Amino acid sequence: MRAPRASALLALSLRGAEALAQRPGVVPLEAPSRVWLPAGRFPLGASEGVLTAGQALCHREPGLERPLVVLQCGLSQVLGVAALTSPCARFAFEAEGSPYTALLQGFSMDRTEVTVEAFDRCVRAGRCASGWLWRAMPRFGGASQPVVGLRWDDARAYCAWAGGRLPTEAEWERAARGPDGRPFPWGWQWDPRRANHGALRVSCTDELDGYAYTAPVGAFPSGASPDGILDLAGNVAEYTTDRATSPLAPHPSGVWVSPSGPSQGPGHVAHGGSWREPSWRLRATARRFIAEDERPEDVGFRCVYE
Repeated sequence: MRAPRASALLALSLRGAEALAQRPGVVPLEAPSRVWLPAGRFPLGASEGVLTAGQALCHREPGLERPLVVLQCGLSQVLGVAALTSPCARFAFEAEGSPYTALLQGFSMDRTEVTVEAFDRCVRAGRCASGWLWRAMPRFGGASQPVVGLRWDDARAYCAWAGGRLPTEAEWERAARGPDGRPFPWGWQWDPRRANHGALRVSCTDELDGYAYTAPVGAFPSGASPDGILDLAGNVAEYTTDRATSPLAPHPSGVWVSPSGPSQGPGHVAHGGSWREPSWRLRATARRFIAEDERPEDVGFRCVYE
């Protein structure tokens, strides 16, 4: 993780939520509403208490005794082959790293994940690649469902067209955890009714949330963050701009100004958990490695604007 010199602290803007100015040459959009997150100092990363609580939630998940189900529901891709036998072991949480403090400038973030309809406008404008997944598989293709089946480069191209960019990992985590560092957008305790999530069973889904696959964005208003941002836990995991090594290297402790990930790496970090991931994977500190050319059916994105 890189940090500018201490003098960069003076550059932190405490400006209010003024209107976002369009950049020259950017195609105007009927963009989804955006939420302003003011500058400040925020506790991020996983403290000992956060990791212990995550392990406890993992141990309460039904289905852990069935390794083939654990494999089928994708946890081996997240945690490695060891997830087949020990998904709740301490080493499976180590990528969440050490607690650190981030000093962030103010930014705006999309209130919801980017939808199929919004991404399709970018495709028609010739600025985004036509995706195969939501066109070929109707269960992912509803206009108000989050767009999935994209490479990281596809998500980055959309955000550039919309006049923004993908969030850094620190920005995404601050949005999901609010100013107080909570593990879930809605608070400190897991609540299966507040997000579209999965379970460790043959279908990888949980009937309690009402959706077998992706839900229309904003379908769980009770799961909003303190700032009013929706679906930061569940529905689809979300790309960040940070590159990553595999396995994911934990964050170093300390105080960091506008932190970002390594300058090189074979993939990128995603956060938030998805419709096919179980409870403890929806915690804001849980991290997922996405290879450069991967097109996951449960990963989407949202944009930020400076």
